[in-house]
Amino acid sequence: MKFLAFLLVTFGICLAVGLMTAHASQFLDVLVSFLAMCLVIALTFLIIRSARATSK
Repeated sequence: MKFLAFLLVTFGICLAVGLMTAHASQFLDVLVSFLAMCLVIALTFLIIRSARATSK
């Protein structure tokens, strides 16, 4: 659980730096890729949780 929080914080920092350095035209691209990444992380987390729940 701590590892997941660490991953999210690290990713958030990387995103903030990316947004600061990106141009206005790249903003939407970064936003879309960020949302896609969040979706992948959330789905992976849910799959791992359900797998652990069924294995118990």
